[in-house]
Amino acid sequence: MTVPTTSYPFRRIAASGDISHVERELAEEVPIALEFNGIGYAVLMATPHDIEDLVAGFLLAERLQFAGDTVINVSLHRAEAGLVARATLPADRAGALLDRIRHRASDSSCGLCGIENLEQAMRPLPPVAAKCEAGNDAVFNALAELSRFQLLNARMSNGVQKGPPIGVEEGPPFRI
Repeated sequence: MTVPTTSYPFRRIAASGDISHVERELAEEVPIALEFNGIGYAVLMATPHDIEDLVAGFLLAERLQFAGDTVINVSLHRAEAGLVARATLPADRAGALLDRIRHRASDSSCGLCGIENLEQAMRPLPPVAAKCEAGNDAVFNALAELSRFQLLNARMSNGVQKGPPIGVEEGPPFRI
């Protein structure tokens, strides 16, 4: 499987302060709107590759389909803001689809979760006016301290996402 990628230039800043210019290959991701039985269900970012498999896996994860069920008519459509994947579920799954839409609206937590179409996902954002005041030393100190707060990650042999701690009672792991 070949995943579409693009090479981008970056500045690598070492803890010593040395700066070098490097190229990094990054997977291309586009917004993909999922519509089931004509209903806008979700928008997610994904590589534009094997989208039919993405739809099938998404339906299984959402319990809108079960192993052995078949999705009828997965069709892909290009839109100005991304791609739309339309799928028709069997008639006996329509009730589960409507029930899940009502439930899903209450358990979304990220910026794209709960967004139902490309226009909502790709709306213009206000410009960021804040400037980062963190120096290189502060960033490298923060990186060095971060693993102290990833206790589950240490036990799982790097098997969980490496995000910063949320709600740590003694305060943040570093100060900038």
